[in-house]
Amino acid sequence: MFAQVEFGLCDEKECISIILDNEEQVNEFMLMLIEKSFIVNCEPRYVGTFYEGNVWCGDEHYLRITTKRV
Repeated sequence: MFAQVEFGLCDEKECISIILDNEEQVNEFMLMLIEKSFIVNCEPRYVGTFYEGNVWCGDEHYLRITTKRV
């Protein structure tokens, strides 16, 4: 599994976006994080035209696991 990583702001918080090819990869990656005891903030779902899930990494930071934007 290969991913593109972007750093920036999402909803006014520091965010690392991990961009994968499809929904199945997003689900697999989220499950790997859950197995490693990361706290899932938002289960994967469609947001507009892309599929994403979020994981908290403290009060001001989070990971966004998402499909490629078109």
